[in-house]
Amino acid sequence: MEPFSLVILRMNGVTTRILRLWSHTLDRQLWAIIGEVEADFETLAEQNKCMLAAVGIPVLHAESQYGQPYTGPPTLGYNRRECMLAAVGIPVLHAESQYGQVGSWMRDSHPQSDSMAEKRWVTDGYASPVLYEYENERQMMNKVQKIKYYVDYLASGTGNLIYNGSYYYHKHGTTSLVRYDLETTDQIESELGNIAHKDCGRLPDHTFEDCNETERHPWLYNRPHNYVDFAVDENGLWVVYMRPESDFLYVSKIEPDFYVVDSWEISEVNATQLADTFIMCGVLYGLQNATTRDSRISFAYDLFRNETIPGQVAWYNPYQGLTMLHYNPVDSRLYFFDDRRLLSVNVRMDEEEPYYDD
Repeated sequence: MEPFSLVILRMNGVTTRILRLWSHTLDRQLWAIIGEVEADFETLAEQNKCMLAAVGIPVLHAESQYGQPYTGPPTLGYNRRECMLAAVGIPVLHAESQYGQVGSWMRDSHPQSDSMAEKRWVTDGYASPVLYEYENERQMMNKVQKIKYYVDYLASGTGNLIYNGSYYYHKHGTTSLVRYDLETTDQIESELGNIAHKDCGRLPDHTFEDCNETERHPWLYNRPHNYVDFAVDENGLWVVYMRPESDFLYVSKIEPDFYVVDSWEISEVNATQLADTFIMCGVLYGLQNATTRDSRISFAYDLFRNETIPGQVAWYNPYQGLTMLHYNPVDSRLYFFDDRRLLSVNVRMDEEEPYYDD
């Protein structure tokens, strides 16, 4: 039996009672059945105490963070900001990693304090259980670490990110996503489903064995050991991935608790041939090459309108070894890791004139 609970939300003196299933699939089914019907579940619980106790249903009391009654599972809704990438500026070098040529670097894409907005984080290699924190960019430039976080699992790939004070990563060799709270060290883990995840074996020195394509699932993008790429834009969290049996690109819009709001199968591009992707203003962009100095952002797909967008934008890889590329809506810049160097670049957006016709 799927676990569920009676949830009582008290907002502005009004108590709203709902039956909440801790299963996203069943949660959707429940709200489809309930529709507009209102029910006093507290009375139901009172009348069925023995039955509820027998199946271990807890009664939870919680305050709504939005001050509004719960109206069902999240939906995609509207695009919070419509814009189109028009040009990319000149890369700015922030620091050099004190570790290897492969990795990622991050700033919080939804910080809740000035101190969190100042912090920076770095990962090393294609799979690591360690996240390095720096108090600010000056400390990162001087290679003075504040904290080393040893997470419970091996974080796979270089598509991890920091969002609202938590570290989001793909658990190596599994279909699971993990959210690790940097303050409390609490974590939640959730299965994404049938995603590519089987990689080459690991050697005692923590490097990867050589293996051919028949011994592993296809890698996301045209670089090794990458299977999941998190993204954040003005609409919130996304995750980019592949299926084991397909070269198509897959995208899911997710909530911070990994609730999958919606998903897309993008067949217009081969995910193994892209160098990287990022999402900005609800549009997914694909980089053509990560190892040549001059490249292009050659693919764009509007996730809200379900259509490709023509056009290309010039891109520059200063050190010809890009292994991570993320958009951050806090400052509307692209952050990337290029052969040990930690860089960012501003972008020019077209917002005043629509780039497509209704």
